[in-house]
Amino acid sequence: ALLIKGADGNLREWFEVEKDRRWRLTPVQHFDHGADGQELTVAEPYRRVFATLRPDGGFSLFSAIQPQPLLNTRLGAEVRQMAFAPRGDGLLLESAQGWQRYALDNPYPDVT
Repeated sequence: ALLIKGADGNLREWFEVEKDRRWRLTPVQHFDHGADGQELTVAEPYRRVFATLRPDGGFSLFSAIQPQPLLNTRLGAEVRQMAFAPRGDGLLLESAQGWQRYALDNPYPDVT
């Protein structure tokens, strides 16, 4: 799967789909998140989970198996970077104050 964020902020998941004996990239999922394209977007590399963080601190956690966010909350607006922990069991945020870690219960293939 390929996750693409357009200039308008729309997030779509694309798959290679065979049609007429040819493989083509095809959009298969659109994610509802109402962003403007300025947010940070990070994907967890081994699971079907990704997160977005808007400049105002609005945070959304998604699973690729559903279009609606699993979680919508507000984090500090001062966050500069974010990344999933290597085992997918946490989310790391970097701000001027340092690093913050949020625990995730993220068993494959779903997250809670």
